[in-house]
Amino acid sequence: RAVYNLNDVIGDYIIQDIFPAKVLLAKDGVVRELLLSGRSQGNVSDDNGIIFTDAAGTKSISRSGLLSLMFQANELLRTVKIAQVTDAVSQAVLGFSVENVPEGSVIEEAGIKNGDIIHSVDGQRLQNAQDAMRMLGLIRKQSSFEVVLLRQDRPVIVRYELRN
Repeated sequence: RAVYNLNDVIGDYIIQDIFPAKVLLAKDGVVRELLLSGRSQGNVSDDNGIIFTDAAGTKSISRSGLLSLMFQANELLRTVKIAQVTDAVSQAVLGFSVENVPEGSVIEEAGIKNGDIIHSVDGQRLQNAQDAMRMLGLIRKQSSFEVVLLRQDRPVIVRYELRN
């Protein structure tokens, strides 16, 4: 089906509201945001690329979706700039800044904005690229994880849930 309307049913979800960049879906009293892709063709992300955000702010993605996103990483890394950030006084590593995040990209859908610093994943501070790769391997096996971003010098916690 190419066009959906309010109160249409998709799987077990009912379309509660429609916005230009997202759709609110309800199931069993829980409302989820379906963030739509910003592709110029107007296509909606397929089931592997959907990231849901529930009322508590937890972002959910399927494990197969996570794997497909990892394959897109090379393309994104050509665009997105990632650089280690250190404290000006102590020279301690604060994390990695993220710049040039494409509008509508999976990075943006996942809650990361231009200028954010990825500080830690599940309480583990990222000191180098090896830490980031190690954490990626660990989170793939978990059901949920938490990322602390520094956004304009303030911590922002983004919670993720991986579903089968």
